[in-house]
Amino acid sequence: MAIQFPCPSCNQPIEVDEEWANRPVACPYCRLQVAAPAQSTLEVSDEAPQAAPAQPQADAPGEPYAHPHQASARDVGTDKFGLAAVCLALACIGCAVGMLVTMAPYLPQLEALANAPETSGNQLNAVMGFWTAEIERNGGRIPNRLIVMILFELACPFLWIAAIVCAIIGLFRSAQRTLPFVALAIALGTPLVFCSGLLR
Repeated sequence: MAIQFPCPSCNQPIEVDEEWANRPVACPYCRLQVAAPAQSTLEVSDEAPQAAPAQPQADAPGEPYAHPHQASARDVGTDKFGLAAVCLALACIGCAVGMLVTMAPYLPQLEALANAPETSGNQLNAVMGFWTAEIERNGGRIPNRLIVMILFELACPFLWIAAIVCAIIGLFRSAQRTLPFVALAIALGTPLVFCSGLLR
């Protein structure tokens, strides 16, 4: 049977299961840690939200932790995963666009090189030869545009993986799942944006 009592801080009615009697719980409204009474001090109703335990811990050795399942009892800080995922996904798509922009002057030459009959079946060596020639034309130094492109290319997959990991964690731990879904959509759309830019 549920125990209902008013929060001593915000005076809002909250509810816990009997197993949380005389134990610290967090108020779902003000997040203050309060001690649940041994029995209800309010009339039982369906309107009071369930309080979360103050600190996740097992009830006893070998006994599983009893976690309230209502969304209001979830950790409010876990929405940070969704926000982080969106930021990482946007940074990833920014890197992909930056890579396309820095590569744009070379794309016609690389495309002609890839389609040339003499490079058929040996495109990798042809591309490496192209970049070697570019470095020689630049006095033996790597062109700044190529350095920026390489940095974008290295950062993009790390940001992409981090965005997907944060989004998945946010889906399982956040009360609001909008941000993780948005982050997943952006992250999964990034390869499409990059590939469509290359195929133009």
